[in-house]
This record gives sequence, C-alpha cells and structure tokens, in this order.
Amino acid sequence: MSLVEAKCPKCGAIIKVESSDEAGVCDICKAPFVVERAIKLFNIVGNTLSATSKDSSKSVSSDFAVRGTILEKYGGRSENVVIPDGVMHIGNRAFSLCPFIKSVTFPKGLKYIGNYAFECCTGITELIIPASVTAIADSAFKGCTNLKKAVLPPNLKTIEPHVFEFCSSITKIDLPITIKRIGNYAFERCTGLRSIHIPEGVTSIGNSAFENCTDLTTVYIPDSVTFLGMSAFEGCTSLANVRLPKNFEFSVYIFAKNPWGSMQRDRKRELQFKWIEQGLCQYCGGEIGLLEKCKVCGKKQ
Repeated sequence: MSLVEAKCPKCGAIIKVESSDEAGVCDICKAPFVVERAIKLFNIVGNTLSATSKDSSKSVSSDFAVRGTILEKYGGRSENVVIPDGVMHIGNRAFSLCPFIKSVTFPKGLKYIGNYAFECCTGITELIIPASVTAIADSAFKGCTNLKKAVLPPNLKTIEPHVFEFCSSITKIDLPITIKRIGNYAFERCTGLRSIHIPEGVTSIGNSAFENCTDLTTVYIPDSVTFLGMSAFEGCTSLANVRLPKNFEFSVYIFAKNPWGSMQRDRKRELQFKWIEQGLCQYCGGEIGLLEKCKVCGKKQ
C-alpha cells in the first residue's frame, strides 16, 4: 500500500490517502469523502494557486505556501501583498514577523484568519477585511503598532483575545453590530484609542479588554452587557465619560487607576457599595493593604 495525494471535495485541502481505500476523512475539515473522487480532483484541478502583484504581471505564486484553500506561510519580500484568489483560510503565523509588509489585499471568499497570522507586521497601516470573513483568531493582529485603521467584516461575532493588543496607533474602531463577545486583552495597550462604542447585543467584555488604553476618554457600554471582566478598563487614565449597563456581573479592578469623570452617579455609587461590601477599595476596586491603603490607587480608605 502507498499514500497518494488527493484533494478534499469539500474544503479543497491537499491530503495524503491510501489509494486502495474506498473512503476517508479529511484531516483539515473532518468531512468524509470517496477516495477515488478525491484523487481524480487532485489530478484534474491540481494544487497550485497563483497571484499577480499589483506592481507587476510577474507571478508571485512561489511566495505563498498553499495547501488546498489554506495559506500556510508567506515567504516573499513584497511590501504590497496580494493574497491569491482561492485562499479561504490564512493559517497560524502565516505572515507573522514580516515588518516590511505595508499593505495586504485579501481575496474574495476568505473565511478565516488564524492565530498570530499578522503578528508584529509593524509596517501595515490599514486593513480592510472582506465581508466573507466570519472568524479572526487569537492575536491575529497583535503588535501591529502602526495600524491606524481596521475595517472589520459585518458578520463577525467575537473579538477574540489579544486580537489588537499593542496596536498603539489605532484611534477609532467600529465594531459590527453582530459582535456578541469581546475577549480578554482584545484591545489592551491600544494607547491611541480615544473612544469606543460597544454595540447593543454584546454580552461579555473580557479581562483587561481595554486595559491601559491611556487616550481613551469615552466609553459606551450597552445594557446587553452582563459581564465586565477584571481590569477591563484598568489604567485608562484619560477616561472622562462612561456609560455603564444597568445589570452586569461584578469583577474587581474594572476601572482601577482611573479618574471617575462623568460616570453616571447612581451606577458609580452602586459599584462603590459592591467594592466596600467585599472589602475592596471604594475608589477603584483594588485590594486593601496595610493601614487601609489601596495597593492599586494608593488611596486611604
């Protein structure tokens, strides 16, 4: 028996199969398939994707390691990357640590951007992610320090953890109305972010989601939010206007190290009472230390 290459009829991934088997299961999408048909698909369609640079008619397909519909790694040196048509998944770390990249053109039909896919691509200043994308994984754009504008797809449901962490040049980002959850550290240290409007329908804002967003002055949190994670807005030292939801699950340090600004008085008072009941600092929710002095904000109780 010998392994031969075949193409999954469902996702297009190139896989290895036993030619004598009648059926198999795709390693990538886990879909069952008829081996004979998958082998024929591979032989007829082939497994090479090509793309054309914006600047030249020269083929750049050799710059992309593509398996089926998955772009596994970028090996080129172009400043302006055009991802080949037919790519539906950008793999984990596919463009990670490529600071020379200045722009990325995504293909139509792209569905998924993997973990750390564009981590520390410090040359990128703008991202327009196609509407076809339904998932952007953990840390996908972490450390893109010169990213100023990111247009998110309209059907995105979750902002995964660390996605825009350390993206210090972003001043504003519009969240799609389909968003239900914002993950831990999603926008941590986005020090240029000035305001954020959380859309109605979001139910959870994770731990440290906006921690140390030092230019953040205005935050709108809708009533749909029932959970605000620990340190969600800790260190947002410019915070001046906060709209809190009517009901949410309490967590410590939510607004630690912050001036209260024009936060609604009744919500502020309610939050303070919860902190006092749990033996925490009435000013920021921090832990009380020796001589009843807060370990976080330093204020005496």
